[in-house]
Amino acid sequence: MPEVSRTIALGFDRGERSSTLLDGLRLQGYDLIAVPAAGDLPGALERAPHVPILAYKGPDVEVRQVLAMVRGAPSRSPVIVLVDHSEFREYYELMCAGVYDYFEVGDRPEWIARALQGAASWSLEAASGIPEGTQPNECAVDELTRQQLASAIQQKICAMCPDRNVDGSCNRLAEGSCTLFAKLPEAVEAILKVWSERMGPYIQSVRDHVCAQCRLRNPDGSCDLRQTDNCMLDSYLPLVVEAVEERFGRDFSSATAPPGTGGQTAPGSLCRK
Repeated sequence: MPEVSRTIALGFDRGERSSTLLDGLRLQGYDLIAVPAAGDLPGALERAPHVPILAYKGPDVEVRQVLAMVRGAPSRSPVIVLVDHSEFREYYELMCAGVYDYFEVGDRPEWIARALQGAASWSLEAASGIPEGTQPNECAVDELTRQQLASAIQQKICAMCPDRNVDGSCNRLAEGSCTLFAKLPEAVEAILKVWSERMGPYIQSVRDHVCAQCRLRNPDGSCDLRQTDNCMLDSYLPLVVEAVEERFGRDFSSATAPPGTGGQTAPGSLCRK
């Protein structure tokens, strides 16, 4: 069986839904290496380096502990997280922390299999020393393009924003306090500096090129707006990335909302075709 089909299944002794998912992945040709708890992960990584980890978040699997173990291992293994119930804030925080992708355990196995394929390819490239991430911005962002992007973002994001009024107007936008539109030109430039299958590099680019210059940022680098979920650019950044990438012809397997925002597609929508 090809190496690309091997996956470490971490923390899956948890009921019928997880068994159904694993059975579905096996039918698609995946060789699943069962690891009951996070404490058993270092040994599995020694036996199967560069193999993606499908981690079922629960009492025996704390995701940040898993990420720390992966960073301490000689090989690089991307981590895909499964949860019982998705939450947008958790999704966003874990993607910032370095998770490759995030799904609900009840999502369709083919979605998760597709993410595993992308994770395996990324891991093999990392093992070969092929760098992922930034590239020169070859796309000139003129005023017309900015207007088109603003229109696309309004359709994708503003319709679901809780600050939107019943008549469709927005007090934040009228007051100039919507950080999403106030920082949109800089955010577009930051997003176009990155080419990645993961959300993390886009988030880091925005942190480095937008947040670092923001007057609302605290001297220690923290941000009160981000911490209180009042920075619209931060709250909706995955959807902003999708809008920008779609405008510049970078295809996604789908392009709807991440978990917790009312969309019907799994967060694996950020996986390339």
